[in-house]
Amino acid sequence: MKVPHVEGYICSVFDAVLADGRINYMVSEYRITVTRRVSNVVFASHWAKELTTFKRNPEIVEVVHHEVPASSMVKRQNVKVGDYAFMVSDVQPRKNPDLWIPTIQNLKFKVLGVTKPEWCAKLSKLPNFQCIGTFGNVDPITLNTYMANARVLLWMTGGEGFGLPPLEASYWGVFPVALRIPPLIEWFPKDLQGRLVKPKGVTTAPGFLRDWPYVVYRFDPFEFAEVANQVFFDDSFRREAGKSLHNYVSDNYTRGAKYHKFYEIAGRVSAIETKAVGGVKA
Repeated sequence: MKVPHVEGYICSVFDAVLADGRINYMVSEYRITVTRRVSNVVFASHWAKELTTFKRNPEIVEVVHHEVPASSMVKRQNVKVGDYAFMVSDVQPRKNPDLWIPTIQNLKFKVLGVTKPEWCAKLSKLPNFQCIGTFGNVDPITLNTYMANARVLLWMTGGEGFGLPPLEASYWGVFPVALRIPPLIEWFPKDLQGRLVKPKGVTTAPGFLRDWPYVVYRFDPFEFAEVANQVFFDDSFRREAGKSLHNYVSDNYTRGAKYHKFYEIAGRVSAIETKAVGGVKA
């Protein structure tokens, strides 16, 4: 789930819903404009906040990063299927699907993946790709097990409001080969950012909402493959980076380390509500 289980906060970009929400928790992957007066908005990243324009400023604007969900911290016993990289992705323009095949073609290792059925069919024609399930039809523990036992996570997305897969992979000590873009670099340890792939320009792509385009970072598939090949076969780096990532994410992005801030925000929202009704809480 993208929405934290804390007093039922909502995640939406629609004006009418925002106006009714007690605490609005937004994961914005596109440039949006909020025209209504809303009392509070909490963003999942500073990047999501930057993409949003308010015609009337809310009284509370905060950023609370996502955490690794408890359901993402459960896996089965190791299942040996050889050394592989893992990828899991929906297929939208902001995910850079047109760059998947030229990237995977240049990888020197096996890739196991979960994506949409039509893309499973396309990618399975590559000799080094195996689809282990379709997007939305693999149970969470199976997904966690494959991720936890991978050598690296391949995350080729170019536009996210936060992006949970790299955080989840890091919890398992699996290095995410990904673009060095917001919001990933908001939380990713600075001493490891040098192994992330440098973006090659930015563009826009259509989203679910009319006239609100996704902001999409692009990359050179040959460069992405080169970085992935280096990390995949560098056992020393993977062990050290994996341990560092696991400890960092466990300490800072699990078990309420970030979400506890919602309780402080809830107190401020209650004060605003009380003031709005003349000092008597509704």
